[in-house]
Amino acid sequence: MDTPQEPPLSHHAILALMAPFSAAGWALDLPASDRAARRLVFKPAAHAAGAHHAALTETRELRDTARGWQLTRRLQPEGEGALAAEVLADEGEPAELLAAAAAIAPAELFTPEGAALALRCRPGQPPQLRAAKARVAGLALACTVSGVKGYPMELVFTKPEGDARRLPDDLLEVLGRGWSRLVPLRTGWETSVMLRGSGPERSAHARERLALALRQVAQVLGEPPARFHERFAARRWRIGLLRGVPVAFGVAIVALAFAVRDTGSRAEALLGALANLVPPLLMALFFLRREMPRIELPRVPRRPADNSWQPWPPDARTE
Repeated sequence: MDTPQEPPLSHHAILALMAPFSAAGWALDLPASDRAARRLVFKPAAHAAGAHHAALTETRELRDTARGWQLTRRLQPEGEGALAAEVLADEGEPAELLAAAAAIAPAELFTPEGAALALRCRPGQPPQLRAAKARVAGLALACTVSGVKGYPMELVFTKPEGDARRLPDDLLEVLGRGWSRLVPLRTGWETSVMLRGSGPERSAHARERLALALRQVAQVLGEPPARFHERFAARRWRIGLLRGVPVAFGVAIVALAFAVRDTGSRAEALLGALANLVPPLLMALFFLRREMPRIELPRVPRRPADNSWQPWPPDARTE
């Protein structure tokens, strides 16, 4: 059976919804609105340039969804290709959503590293990061943050057409615990990083790690490839050796089995218990991990080739 559709917004309903917006100085853009879709669009407003963004044009849209009213603020900086920031306010009445969204200053949506943020806010709660976009060293970064505790923040770096740079898979992994290797894609690379806590703490940690990732990529790709190996040699060796742990564990189990065979009934009982316990233990470890485990030999970290990512763009020339 089809779900009954909400009726189109009447003029009386629009006037009631507009009251708090009109009081805040927002005028309805009636031709751009859609009464049948229960969507109201407001005329743009201008904001002056800030420390980390150019002059902005802000648009707002109020939409009635299956989950209730949603208010979206979109702030578009001047300039061709400039990245827009966004605020999504939901789980409240329109007047509450307006107040919650308006409490976020434009300066909070753009970072010193050049990222444009997408925040989600609810009445009475601090805003939380849900996505971000940035450009760094010729790469486009798209970041998504799950609201579920324990899930990582996903980072996707997209390279421009014709970009032949070869990045080391431990480019971000050298930053420490929680960082994953770069996985090559046809159009770039993807990776993830674990976040601590939940709610506001998780959001704050996501912002910190986003900023750290952008600074790392900008610094590494702005230096000769050999410099990356020099700066992080010890960490790269540690990462390379740790990647061989699954193989070493398997070899140790096999070696132990050979060592205890034919040494008596007690050893055989131990071997039987080991055979019964190891598979479920490995399965538990597999499901506890947020990334697909890889079976590989310990890796010797090698210095990237001199032309791995410099010069860039391709037609650049060294002095």
